[in-house]
Amino acid sequence: MARARQDHGTSIGKVPPSVEEGSWNRTQSTGGEFLTRKEAEAALRESEKRFRLLIAEDSVSSRELIRLFLENEPYEIVMAETGCEALALFTPGAFDLILMDMEMPVMNGCAAAEAIRRLEAANGSRRTPILMLSAHTFADYEQKGLAAGCDGFMTKPIRKGRLIDVLRQAVGA
Repeated sequence: MARARQDHGTSIGKVPPSVEEGSWNRTQSTGGEFLTRKEAEAALRESEKRFRLLIAEDSVSSRELIRLFLENEPYEIVMAETGCEALALFTPGAFDLILMDMEMPVMNGCAAAEAIRRLEAANGSRRTPILMLSAHTFADYEQKGLAAGCDGFMTKPIRKGRLIDVLRQAVGA
């Protein structure tokens, strides 16, 4: 066992006071107080940042797949079935990221993205990252999304690892 340097005032084998008192199922927090495991887990959950996502997708199966992929991730999800519904749910600054399907009824993803960008500009608010989703792999579809104001493009079928990586990068997690 390594020996602590006495000139730094540390020692190996020092037992926290709570352990000496018989509370062996406690851990020391950064503030110096001792917490039970349940208290520490609760504090960790509360300290985790939750990111708000607006997901606009007309396919029920795609919405459910995305929800399942993200159920254990730090995201709060708001779902919309059309671009029109996504626009109605959008408030500048309320979401950390938008996943927008390109082809939806009522209002497609490009039209919704353009409307969101106009709303942000009119309010002088920060630009919410928009990631366009499409079953089309042709470059001209990606260009249409970028021209509409989207920040990225992702093709379907959606893969869990790729989705999580892209979301983490987009929100800075």
